[in-house]
Amino acid sequence: MSDILSILYKFYIVPELESDETMATLSALYRELSPAQKEQCELLLEQCACQSFLLGVRAGAGLEQFLKN
Repeated sequence: MSDILSILYKFYIVPELESDETMATLSALYRELSPAQKEQCELLLEQCACQSFLLGVRAGAGLEQFLKN
């Protein structure tokens, strides 16, 4: 993952994910995982969150032409 995505994840996406509901769900999940599985789950969450963010940026850029009218 690029440096800019890592920075975006750490300072923008993570604070958004740290809502009470999300943290309660992740906490319940993490209690059931081994340490290795927790690490893999965190990497997966980071990848999915960054890809979702990029999808939103691309969709917004693609919709710009329709929103101008």
